[in-house]
Amino acid sequence: MIATFLDAGVIIAAGSGPAKQQLAALELLTDPEREFWTSPFVEMEVLPHAERQGKPEELELYRSYFRTTHVYNNLEKIVMVAAAELRETSLGLADALHLAAAHLAGAKEFITTEKISKPMHRNTLVKVSVFR
Repeated sequence: MIATFLDAGVIIAAGSGPAKQQLAALELLTDPEREFWTSPFVEMEVLPHAERQGKPEELELYRSYFRTTHVYNNLEKIVMVAAAELRETSLGLADALHLAAAHLAGAKEFITTEKISKPMHRNTLVKVSVFR
């Protein structure tokens, strides 16, 4: 099993991305070779937006994902690791929190929709791959 942490953009793509991207995201989410991890911060980034949009199918997909995914929720450790990473890199706060949680959860891969030019691809915590 590959311990995998998905960035919010990948999860959102599964529910509301363009057809090709949505299909690829759904395929990733059902990959039997992966064990998915998340944090409360990713859930907070995804669910409120979907709730405001009032799209019940998307919301149910997201809720299902978060119900079946392992959650790393030691917030004190996440914040401590993220703060150290923020001092060393030009990451934004949300990205630092997500990467810290992925690292602490033991994720082997962090998959994101962020372009390769973004600072998260230069983090020191976990391998980052671009979702296509």
